[in-house]
Amino acid sequence: MHHHGWSSVYLDKEAVIFGESTIELRSWLASIGIEPNLTQKEPGDHIGLMLMLLSHLVEHKEDSVKEYIENHLFSWCFRYLEVFYKACGNYFYKGLYKLALLTFQGWQEDYNIKIKKINIIFNII
Repeated sequence: MHHHGWSSVYLDKEAVIFGESTIELRSWLASIGIEPNLTQKEPGDHIGLMLMLLSHLVEHKEDSVKEYIENHLFSWCFRYLEVFYKACGNYFYKGLYKLALLTFQGWQEDYNIKIKKINIIFNII
């Protein structure tokens, strides 16, 4: 399955990891007093890491959750899910897609988030 799980691949002009959106995320995290402790040398804007970060925010910095979802996760995650779904080769991943989509839509409703129109750079489909 070919898909890219880093926000910077979708948002940055060069469509690379460790791009501008990664730097913006790190800067925002520093502004709220969080310094990620990643054990591997990889950017912190991978969908899996970003969802783990969201769980941390919900538990420890709930006042930052809406801003995080709106500005750092929802800026690209719906496009990522489209790419993910089209790359799915079996029902397990299609089910994962549906679960993620329903979850994201639920957060959008719960936090009253309006999706900002942005220019998605990465377009493999």
